[in-house]
Amino acid sequence: MSRRYESWGRTPTAPPAHVVRVGWRHEAPGALATAERPVLAYGRGRSYGDVCLNEGGTILDTRGLARI
Repeated sequence: MSRRYESWGRTPTAPPAHVVRVGWRHEAPGALATAERPVLAYGRGRSYGDVCLNEGGTILDTRGLARI
């Protein structure tokens, strides 16, 4: 399943070069250690403009961390 990475306003979109998904908080340090740089954490995409996008970089997809 392909996920979209976009801002809250849904414009613009920018494809990351690499995506690392984490579903548990203990996975995050290992994911960061092995990720290609630059890395940007992506949560819910609720930012205006393109601040949540990392075109050509690595997205650390943290949407799986939405529970306690």
